[in-house]
Amino acid sequence: MAVTTKRLPSLGVIEARLHMLYGERKTAERLLQKRQQQYDEVQAEINKYEEYREQKTAKGQ
Repeated sequence: MAVTTKRLPSLGVIEARLHMLYGERKTAERLLQKRQQQYDEVQAEINKYEEYREQKTAKGQ
């Protein structure tokens, strides 16, 4: 029975993969931050509308 050994990737390959993963992480963090900002802006608009609606309801009574 022949014994086969699996070659480990070279240090350069490992380093390149780490750089790629780090870049993907940074990109994901930027996108998440952008989405959070958009969410916050929409939430602020919703809050303004609800406040306006409450004031209008209070005046109507």
